[in-house]
Amino acid sequence: MRRSALALAALLVIGGCQSPEERVAEHRARADEYILEGKANEALLELRSALKADATNAETCRRIARLYEALGDKQQAYFFFLEASRLAPDDLVSKLEVARLLLGDDPDEAARLTEEVLERAPDNAAAWLRLTEVRLVQADADAALAAALTAVELSPDDPNTYHQVGRVHEARYRRARLLSETREERRSHDALLEEALAAFDQAAVLYARGPGGAENQLERARVLSLLGREEEAEAAFETALAEAANPQQQGRVLRRALEFGGQSSPKVYNWALEEQMRLQPRSIAPWLEYAQRTADASDFEAGLAVLDRMIEANPTSGSARVAYAEFLARHDQRERAIAYLAEAEADPAVEPKPPIGLTRASMLLRQQDIAGARAVAQRLEADAPDAPETALLNAQLALLEGRVDAAIETLTASVESTGGRLPTRRLLAQSYHAAGDRARAAAELNEILAIAPRDADMLSLLGQIQVEQGLPREALRTFLRLDRLRALTPAEQLWVARSYYGIGRPARGRAILMRQLAVQASPKVVMAYAENELDRDPERVRELLESLPDTLGPRQHAKAVELLTAVDIKQQDYAAALQRINELFDAGQGTPATLLLRAKVLLAMGQTAAGERDLLAVLGRGDVDTEAVDLLVRLYGSQGRAKEAIASFEEASEAGVLSPETRVVLARLYMSEGEMDRAIELLDEALEARDDLPYAKNDLAYLLADEGQELDRALELAQAARAALPSDPNAADTLGWVYLRRGLSDPAIEQFRAAIQSAGPQTNTAIFHHHLGLALRDSGNLEEARREFEIALETDPEFAKKEEALAALEAIQQSG
Repeated sequence: MRRSALALAALLVIGGCQSPEERVAEHRARADEYILEGKANEALLELRSALKADATNAETCRRIARLYEALGDKQQAYFFFLEASRLAPDDLVSKLEVARLLLGDDPDEAARLTEEVLERAPDNAAAWLRLTEVRLVQADADAALAAALTAVELSPDDPNTYHQVGRVHEARYRRARLLSETREERRSHDALLEEALAAFDQAAVLYARGPGGAENQLERARVLSLLGREEEAEAAFETALAEAANPQQQGRVLRRALEFGGQSSPKVYNWALEEQMRLQPRSIAPWLEYAQRTADASDFEAGLAVLDRMIEANPTSGSARVAYAEFLARHDQRERAIAYLAEAEADPAVEPKPPIGLTRASMLLRQQDIAGARAVAQRLEADAPDAPETALLNAQLALLEGRVDAAIETLTASVESTGGRLPTRRLLAQSYHAAGDRARAAAELNEILAIAPRDADMLSLLGQIQVEQGLPREALRTFLRLDRLRALTPAEQLWVARSYYGIGRPARGRAILMRQLAVQASPKVVMAYAENELDRDPERVRELLESLPDTLGPRQHAKAVELLTAVDIKQQDYAAALQRINELFDAGQGTPATLLLRAKVLLAMGQTAAGERDLLAVLGRGDVDTEAVDLLVRLYGSQGRAKEAIASFEEASEAGVLSPETRVVLARLYMSEGEMDRAIELLDEALEARDDLPYAKNDLAYLLADEGQELDRALELAQAARAALPSDPNAADTLGWVYLRRGLSDPAIEQFRAAIQSAGPQTNTAIFHHHLGLALRDSGNLEEARREFEIALETDPEFAKKEEALAALEAIQQSG
């Protein structure tokens, strides 16, 4: 023990006697060893320790910067190259590296740094090469060529200089082609490609299989393909792969070969796939694609033979077995696929088992064999209870059985415990949507798309949810992203049409619907047209709705009747509307929506008592419909019964029989009488009894903001109401009002504009324009604010905030 202690003490003394230079050298040496072993993070820790030993060492900063860049962290690389340049003002290499990293984000600053280096070292060939890159980014091909030729003159034995000359000639070719108007003119620019090829050929001789040779061969291959010399292009790809210095570069070569082959040469495409299979036999995707191409070109069994080779190369891989089975299922061999997976599950050497079980169960579910799938789930639960596949299968079964909450609980627990694989998160997003929780579904989808931006199914679902949330502009952007990946389906085109109506461009939406109607007047298309065109063309809407087949399901039939009733009301044929709705109720197909329609018809016919009963019945269904509440409050007001109704509802409250939904009505009645404190109290009580009343949240948020009370709570309530009521202009107005009361004019303006845009033709928008005027005034846009106040007064000269609007208008006019 004493000897060990003495040895440790000696080591500490020796370490303590090391100079900073010696410690730096030791850490760098260990970093170099780690880099050779492929341990980049360990190497980074050693270099960080070297920097602690000598914080002014520019070379250490350069090494750290290069390592960070190799790890993909360009921001840290930029910082440490910049630090190296600061520590060693004569370090021109670091300054040029900073310029390189700035090329994409700030080419002007990159040019300034490069020109600064050239002022100090006009014979620096590397600086002229960097200037070439800068000028290419700035689209100045002539200046780029001058810089590249100067680099060649200064360093005629450097292959990089010729490589850059070739890239510049390619850029000149692309620009010339772009400006050409005729085929003859475009062909005349092939001379530029020949010049590019000559430069790349010269570079290839000088690279002599050294660093950079593979990238140069890729450029040669591209130019050769543009010149139509496909066989030489194929040879260049092969040479590039042979000269690739590491697996990463090999992967880049093969990706470029696949791009070229997909456009111009099936032979090159197949060669690249075969090389991927040879170099990366455990990567399943190339095997699958090659098998499918083989099956398409020959037959199914030939494609399956490719996958037999995959299994030979990966005899114990569960993923390979799953891919094999999925190939079988895709070619109508599902029974064979299920049996194959059962054999793989029984083979003790094949791992992992959960993906095999999940795939087999999913195939069983597609065959409606729920019992078989449940048996697989029970086995997974016993053998791998914590596996993501177990959670995924249990959630699939729960959704199939209508247990949406159970599916969400299972998937959420899986995400929390495993970090959330994409299949799990996809199903979680779909489950949130099935549960009607659009806000959480959208949040989950945005996280998925940050990881997998080309996931077409998730983009489609996000676009649909954004339409449902009342976010048409965002939906259009999402569907545009999807359209770049693949053609939109007819269902997706319907969502796009709805989005155009939502942003106030009905002509675009109408054009989409008309195209679909011309192909097939399906119920979904007809109803979308009816919902959006009823006010403009009720006769055409009626004609389309009456042409729908009698075989509609109950829900679609009820929706069609509701829309036809809306046409009757539009044309003031109240007797026909009432008869139509009563027939629907007689058939047992009435809904809260049809009950509300009947109330509106009865009120229009002067049958107020019957209309009142229907409105109260709507509220009795447990769903607070803001239109029903407004109609009831207006009815009591028009009849002079507001105080009578308040007294009646208060008696019910004291007796403990007033429902949360009716408390919202009572709160609105108090609001109409100007008794805001009691209204706030009632809304609090309603939300305490039921926290899923978005209209109550909206009213309470507005009142709190109006009174300047609890603005944090008001914001939370308003945001919840806006998410639950995406198409309700009042919810947008309330959120804007809360923002404005918190001093946030810009987001307030956005919400007020959304309220005006989504308001229907029967909606009084005077208060929305007034609020928008206030927000614009606070943001300094006085001219726009003046116009909004004028619109508010033109829309309704007697609206509640008339005096405030007049005062604001006068103040703006005096200030101008």
